[in-house]
Amino acid sequence: MREFKHYILTFFNVYLYGKRREAQLAKARLTPDEWMDHRIELFRTYTLPSIAGQSCKNFTWVVMLDENTSPRHRKLLDAMKFPNLRLCYRNIDEKRDTSFLTEFEKGDYDLLTTRIDNDDAFHKDFVQSLHDCYRRKAESAQPWAMMFLYGYVLDASSGEMYKMKKPINNCPTMVENSQSPKGIWYIMHDEVPDKLSTEYIVDKPSWLMVVHSQNILNRMPDREVVDAHFAKPLPLSLLADFNIHLHSVGK
Repeated sequence: MREFKHYILTFFNVYLYGKRREAQLAKARLTPDEWMDHRIELFRTYTLPSIAGQSCKNFTWVVMLDENTSPRHRKLLDAMKFPNLRLCYRNIDEKRDTSFLTEFEKGDYDLLTTRIDNDDAFHKDFVQSLHDCYRRKAESAQPWAMMFLYGYVLDASSGEMYKMKKPINNCPTMVENSQSPKGIWYIMHDEVPDKLSTEYIVDKPSWLMVVHSQNILNRMPDREVVDAHFAKPLPLSLLADFNIHLHSVGK
């Protein structure tokens, strides 16, 4: 079996300081600093512990940030660093940035890239289950993708959480050759099943989507659009499997 390397990719505040994004924030009555304060708190509460607590540590987490990120916010993020986390500050002004490609190790190997937003989370066995699936399907024609079918959606304002079946979700992984990489970010996440042969991992709920007051795109799903189990809210204690321990939820 060929060697593989796995990179988890997060675009944290890329394009935050551009005119288009600032116009969106102004419409929501937010400044870039207010957006950053809120996202860093979500990141610290949900995303960071879920990635830092992975049962398999064979990955590198590349978090892309705008070089205009304030010293105060850089200090907060630096305090969260752990061996697998790499903070990368860039001057990014292109619509679809590719500077993250320089973070991949040179060589000839199978490259796995996984997307996660800065307000979502993974089950503690997400990486291990992903690698197990890759090993079973390693001979598949590249590029190809993997997705976990089941996850949770959490309404941070109410504290209500539900199980969801979502064939097109925010956390796809692409497998490709490292010598001509594109990375999972070159495809919009909702286009992955159409553009790549996709292997679904039908396992325990393995991702968490957090819906909160500053989401511009996300909202609680329409019960008639996706297969969400709305019979009754699930206990937040289930998030212990994500290394998330909530006493209460914010907004």
